Amino acid sequence: LGEQNRTLQHQMDAVKDRLNRALEEARSERSAREDLEITLKASRRREQERGGGGEVLSTGDLGQLEDSVHRSLRRAMRDKDLQLTAAMEQVRQLRLQVGDSRGRENEMMDRQIESMSFFAYNTVSQPHDRNDA
Repeated sequence: LGEQNRTLQHQMDAVKDRLNRALEEARSERSAREDLEITLKASRRREQERGGGGEVLSTGDLGQLEDSVHRSLRRAMRDKDLQLTAAMEQVRQLRLQVGDSRGRENEMMDRQIESMSFFAYNTVSQPHDRNDA
């Protein structure tokens, strides 16, 4: 039973590491998306101020670029969401393996992983609304 607990502890630590990495990637992607949105809005504003008179990007081109960027970012966030969902399912399966034989320390780690899972899931699955200025 001690060996089984160590193996399960190791597996849960690996899942926790995966969740941390996925959460960090999600934060990075969200930050990149926000930076890109700011840049696109500023470009759109500059284009409108110039009157769209034959500049490098027309307002229509800029809108198409913005829509394309949003689609690809939503696709990336969906992929990240699927990875997190799979990791949370792995946590659930590990909990079933551990069963009632686990000690108090594992219960605390379970709560940590559960709260991390919930936070990570909410971080990447929040609606990605566009606040066009």
